[in-house]
Amino acid sequence: MAPAAATFLQQHPLIELDLHFSDQWVDLSSNRTDVALRSGALPDSDLTATRLAPVRRLACASPGYLQRHGRPAKPEDLLQHSCLTVSSASRIPTGWWAFPGVNKGKALAVHGRLRTDDTEALLQGAVAGLGVVHLASWLVSDMIVSGQLVCLFPGHGPDDSQAADTQAAALHAVRLKGRSHTAKAQLFIAHLKKAFGSPAYWDRAVSEVLQHSGP
Repeated sequence: MAPAAATFLQQHPLIELDLHFSDQWVDLSSNRTDVALRSGALPDSDLTATRLAPVRRLACASPGYLQRHGRPAKPEDLLQHSCLTVSSASRIPTGWWAFPGVNKGKALAVHGRLRTDDTEALLQGAVAGLGVVHLASWLVSDMIVSGQLVCLFPGHGPDDSQAADTQAAALHAVRLKGRSHTAKAQLFIAHLKKAFGSPAYWDRAVSEVLQHSGP
């Protein structure tokens, strides 16, 4: 988000941008927010939504952790590993620890040494070798490309057939109809869509790494 916002401001020097990062659900009408990015399956609402990219969750661990504890051969093996998870059941993200064709699509009952409500802390814990994470690909792609994390089950992620499914988990830009800054909001959303690309550039980067590495 931050790099895309920077290039947007470079291209539109007369526009000012207030950028807020929070895991809290933002009410666009009461907060006077022009655009919000939301991850997951969108509930029915009066908001206008633009799909920016699919949400692809990847199970990853550091090379050091895998050397000490072995690499799980299949998702079910994660039950025997230290998995880094969120600390509140009410904040479990869509698709958390769930894999297609595994456990009837339900989340695996994993456990581990670190629980937190901050995804960046989970990411850094995995890089430090504390265990396995199951995070969105845009969070882990740089670490996979650099070799600090290893993608464990590349064949157990969502595919592009979800693109036409409006209920599938995805990254959306949402806005409230009739706002005074509609034109600017549409311009910003169009920029995000172009900046992220299709497929999203972080997913392309991970795919290139997986194509040149063995299981």
